[in-house]
Amino acid sequence: MAQTLPATPVPSESSSCTFEQRVISMQFGSGYQQDAVSGINNEFEVWDMNYNMLSLTQYNAIKSVLSAAGSWDVINWTSPGGTAKKYKMDKSGYSYTRSAATYSLKFKLKQVY
Repeated sequence: MAQTLPATPVPSESSSCTFEQRVISMQFGSGYQQDAVSGINNEFEVWDMNYNMLSLTQYNAIKSVLSAAGSWDVINWTSPGGTAKKYKMDKSGYSYTRSAATYSLKFKLKQVY
C-alpha cells in the first residue's frame, strides 16, 4: 500500500533534484553507437532528500513512512512548489543523525510511473 510523506516539515534547502533519462544504447563493432529513448516516460526525477532540525515527533512520522514503504513500495510526495508524484526510496535506504534534541534524515527518492 502506498505511503505518503507528510507535507510538513519540508526538506531542507540542501536537498537537490536531478533529472535523469532512460536511454537504450547499442554499441556496434565498428565503433558506431546508436541511442534511443526508452519508453514514453523516459525522464524522471531523483531527489537527494535531507531533513534537518527535526523534532522527535517529526522524525518518527517520516521514519515510519520510509520503514513501511522500504525500497519496494510507492511513496507519494509533493516537492516544494511542485505537484504530487510517485517515488520509490533508493535501495540504499535512509540514514539519520541525532544532535542534542534534534534529528536529521537523509535518503534518495526516484520517481516512478
